[in-house]
Amino acid sequence: MPEKQLTSEKQPVSKQDFDDDAEDEEKGYAASKPASPSAADRKGIPLLAALDDPLVAVLRSGAIKLLCAEFLRADGSEAMLPELLRRQELERMEEERGMQIFLTPAGPRWTTPT
Repeated sequence: MPEKQLTSEKQPVSKQDFDDDAEDEEKGYAASKPASPSAADRKGIPLLAALDDPLVAVLRSGAIKLLCAEFLRADGSEAMLPELLRRQELERMEEERGMQIFLTPAGPRWTTPT
């Protein structure tokens, strides 16, 4: 697989960008076991936990939306969505086609398409 060049310009994201793990498995590369967290790693946990409530508030307000992984992995999704579209285009597609593209808040959990 060719190396990807990082640029300051916005680049479209393709479904293939998320399939690197599957490709590694096909080539027979063993998945490495995650390293045990060090004491330095554990110091960051309270800092990250402090972001939880503000992040949930922003997600619930709709200022940030999460894409549904099932939608991105669904059969035929690459033909329908060869590259990631702008949020407004995805919202329009979701409404016009009656499909769930974004996760939606439902009580303490987020719902995914059934």
